[in-house]
Amino acid sequence: MRISQIVLVIGILALGLYLRLHTYDLYPQRGATSDEYAFAFLGVSLLTKGVPISWSAIPLYINRTNLTIDKLYFPIVTPYLDHPPLFGLLVGIWALITGQSTFETITLTNIRLIPIGLSLLSLFLVFLLGKSLYGYWVGILSLLIYSVATIYVVNARIVVAESLLTPLYLAAIYIFSYKKIKNIKTFLVLGILTGIAVFTKILGITLPISLGILSLIDKIKFRYTVTIVTSVTLSIALLCVYGIYFGNDLFFRIQAYQGGRALGADTLWILLTAPIIVNKIIYDGWYFWGILSIVLLCIKWKTHKYIVIPALTYIFLLIISVTKTDIHGWYMFPLFPFMAIASGYMIKEIIIRRSMIIIPFVFIIGSSLIQYILEEPFGLTPLRYRLLQAIIIIPIFSSLILGKKRVFAWISQSEIALLFIGTTIMTWNYVHPA
Repeated sequence: MRISQIVLVIGILALGLYLRLHTYDLYPQRGATSDEYAFAFLGVSLLTKGVPISWSAIPLYINRTNLTIDKLYFPIVTPYLDHPPLFGLLVGIWALITGQSTFETITLTNIRLIPIGLSLLSLFLVFLLGKSLYGYWVGILSLLIYSVATIYVVNARIVVAESLLTPLYLAAIYIFSYKKIKNIKTFLVLGILTGIAVFTKILGITLPISLGILSLIDKIKFRYTVTIVTSVTLSIALLCVYGIYFGNDLFFRIQAYQGGRALGADTLWILLTAPIIVNKIIYDGWYFWGILSIVLLCIKWKTHKYIVIPALTYIFLLIISVTKTDIHGWYMFPLFPFMAIASGYMIKEIIIRRSMIIIPFVFIIGSSLIQYILEEPFGLTPLRYRLLQAIIIIPIFSSLILGKKRVFAWISQSEIALLFIGTTIMTWNYVHPA
């Protein structure tokens, strides 16, 4: 890459980090989800007391005490076995380093720096994967989308295990997709990453499954993929040993309880139609465009297998794992980077090919920007909304009909630039509903 290209990447990375840090200690508000504290409590207790202790709403626990910290209630259980311990240990190490060694001293201002730091790593990996698969400018567009889209930015502040699972997913797919280094050493690294993913969250099993499917498609030698199978098996065995050591049969009863929750088609439609930041719906157009882009890539799935296969594998296993009555915004975290890369690729394609798909693109993104930027400060009457939509759609549509390549290129690129500016403003102004 040229110096100017490197500077552009660094600039967008800085913008993404800046937006994530902007009001990160305020929004989402403390108490929007107490799961953030669960991982911190788990890590701190393991490191200071040698026992996993945290809060849980699962009714199977016997050893339960009540704890209230600054008007926020936590039903504390011992031993805590809801989740694998790895992400909790990461947060706990940071809490202890920064002097927060008890439950009462832990603050979101401090521990949220962990997911934000991991998000910065994910940002860089999004660029690398997008560039590796589709070239520099798709890498830049993907990075820009992942850096500024509101649902991606604000969710990235939350202290949940998916914050670690996401860069693991990206790193593994990037390494696997890099054709020049497919050898036993590569698969040893992939084995380590997949093992870590499983020890981060049970749903991390989607990563080795994705790599397994891709290995079949790419006809990878079986002796290479054995390293992944071995690593995942060892991680599952280690997790069982961890659970048995602290909780004996309680560990398996908790896993059965979590696996026996109500499922149904509602889960799919909620995930497709209700973008969520932690616990509140936000109709961010980039979410819908990301899903549509992945669907469009499925048309030529072999060409886009390194995006389509991980995305479909994750969403399928998520749908058959998550209860339809208890869906949280962070469940989609590992899918967000693939949505961003698919979005960046489709934007490049519709400009180069002068595709009519640009109409739904500007309509989807523009609709959310009009509402979230203009409605509160200026009001949004039906007439204003229609006029603003016409201002967005008519120039693009006219340039397509008239058939002027230069005119279309100028108008489309100008509108896309304005949409990115508007998205940045929307993210900057975001206030999480109480």
